[in-house]
Amino acid sequence: MRRLRDKRVWAGVGVLLAGVLVFLRTLTGEDLAGMPTCQATKGAFQVTLLESGELQAARGEKISTPRIEGGDLKIVHLWPEGEKVAVGDLLLQFDKTELENNMRYIAGELEKSEADLSKGQAAQEQQLSQLESGIAQQDATLELAQLKLKQTDYGTPYEKAEAEIGLGQAQRALEQAKRDFEARKLINRVELAKLQLSITQAQKNYDRAKSDYDRLSVFATRPGILVYEKVNRGGGRMEKVKVGDNVWGNMTLLSLPDLEAMQVLAKVGEIDITRIQPGQPVLIRLDAFPGPVFHGQVAQVAPMANPDMDAPNVQVFALVVDIKEQDDRLRPGMSASIEIVIDTVPDALSVPLEALREERSHSLVYRREGRGLEPVHVRVGKRNAVAAVIDSGLEEGAVLALKPPAQNEE
Repeated sequence: MRRLRDKRVWAGVGVLLAGVLVFLRTLTGEDLAGMPTCQATKGAFQVTLLESGELQAARGEKISTPRIEGGDLKIVHLWPEGEKVAVGDLLLQFDKTELENNMRYIAGELEKSEADLSKGQAAQEQQLSQLESGIAQQDATLELAQLKLKQTDYGTPYEKAEAEIGLGQAQRALEQAKRDFEARKLINRVELAKLQLSITQAQKNYDRAKSDYDRLSVFATRPGILVYEKVNRGGGRMEKVKVGDNVWGNMTLLSLPDLEAMQVLAKVGEIDITRIQPGQPVLIRLDAFPGPVFHGQVAQVAPMANPDMDAPNVQVFALVVDIKEQDDRLRPGMSASIEIVIDTVPDALSVPLEALREERSHSLVYRREGRGLEPVHVRVGKRNAVAAVIDSGLEEGAVLALKPPAQNEE
């Protein structure tokens, strides 16, 4: 039964080819004259993968939102994208209103702390001066008591006892005055330390606020060309930063790329990722300048897939291609197409894909023979986006129709 079925299939193919031959032989020389043709050529055949990407600098300075107290920041000024900048140019300005008010408050707290210290020092000096006067007074009282005691050498025992009591009281009063003086100095040191600590904390708060305030103005530290980075707008939308945006700490906003080393950032689908390896050669073409072809190689392949921003249900791998050439036309953000060379078949016979036609699981080409076309079975090998290798069934130099006869007939 199987042999009978195979015979029927080949009989059908034979009938089809016979019909095609009848049709082709009815084509006149005039019909063939207007038919586009190509030749089967021999040479190195490259199996490639076409992808699209975007140029970026391999190195450069990234400018991010500063981390400051108070939450989000609002952008009020941006240097024009793509324009050259010099050292010292104002690239980015955030709204300063809230921090200016905060700085005024903190500066007032610092002034108050400094005033409290001055007032405290003056009060302490006055207290110590009064205590020193008390010591001097008690010292004089002691001297007077000593003199009275000496005068009682010729007095009554009662007078002498009374003088001795007075001397003891004077001595104790002097010692107490000295202890009060030392105690006050210790208390003063503690109070001054508290006042000084308050000033130190207020100064730190002011310095921190001043640092935050200064970081609201971002100036160029090196010359270059400014590039706006894309930020997440929600819902997977990535758009370039603009004036009026509210941003938060550590969000990358701008970059000053080093144009001497350029790359292409592309995406590869999960079906093709197993064919990509670092080091593979790549041909790069710019969408804006379709003429020149730049050369590079695969530098990095992401180890994990992520959802495609444009199609969240599709998983893609990030791919980085290093560009070998340096050219003024290579600018960050430009769209480019890349052709990754997966494999090379040396001395291969190849034809354009347009010349191939699939009929009942068979590959055909239409070879020009005299004034007509002859269908030829071929075995197709590796393919790329524009051509295919012919493993057998065709010879070098054969002239082929670029479109199937049915298309030419239409």
